[in-house]
Amino acid sequence: KNHMSIFLLAMATMTKIFPMVLLPYFLLLTFKKTKSLIPPIKLGIVFSVTILISATLYMLIFKDKPSSIFEMLNYNFAKSVHIESLLGTTLTAMTMVKYPGAHEIGFFNGLFVLTPLYFFGHSRIFRFTNMVGFAFTYALIVFSWKRITKMSVEICLIIILTLIVTSQVISPQYLIWPFLLVPLLPVKRLATRFWKINLILITLIFLCTQYVYPLHYNELIFNFFGSGKSSEVFWVNFSRNIFILALTVRLWFSFLFKSSEVGEGQ
Repeated sequence: KNHMSIFLLAMATMTKIFPMVLLPYFLLLTFKKTKSLIPPIKLGIVFSVTILISATLYMLIFKDKPSSIFEMLNYNFAKSVHIESLLGTTLTAMTMVKYPGAHEIGFFNGLFVLTPLYFFGHSRIFRFTNMVGFAFTYALIVFSWKRITKMSVEICLIIILTLIVTSQVISPQYLIWPFLLVPLLPVKRLATRFWKINLILITLIFLCTQYVYPLHYNELIFNFFGSGKSSEVFWVNFSRNIFILALTVRLWFSFLFKSSEVGEGQ
């Protein structure tokens, strides 16, 4: 069971690297359960070997070079703040107060330069927010380790949502895979007032996302950031990110201060 889980996690990582953020949580739980370093090391080896074999098969089938993988990683690391992310919409909203009008290239007045998809310039420092968020998340999990007994869906959600909130890039598909975990929660837990509010937030997140993608995405990119029009699309996207932040904060608050259920196996 554990080996199959780690194998599937490795395959998910090959599809998109972000599922790897759950690996430390899985290995820590294994260590706590077995009281030995050997089982988590074995699982780590299974994960690494699966990644290696999958990458090798990919290169053999598609006649690709290993350097292309590193080029892709370097390209993604070089990206700065995506205009649709929480960081990007916050920077835009803050700048709109001081520099109203068309939000075209250079509207950040030298501090943040805008291309149709990414902020560059000094805002590149924000690409490290993911690392800070990742370290902060696991530091708090370790701090609350005595309360964690089994794999928890809500802790997995906390890890993923913290990654999304601190990420410099948010795309619609990033919001699908964490919320697929929600049906795995016990019905009794979903029936609580806490989760009823969370489900409302999730519904609002998806409605706002659907409004922007694909219905009004061109208006966001070309009208709002090109000519200062269609500002309502930007504010819908901004609201979506605030809802994601609110959901993340609620889960963190419940985990740290209120309910022990978050840390229990589900």
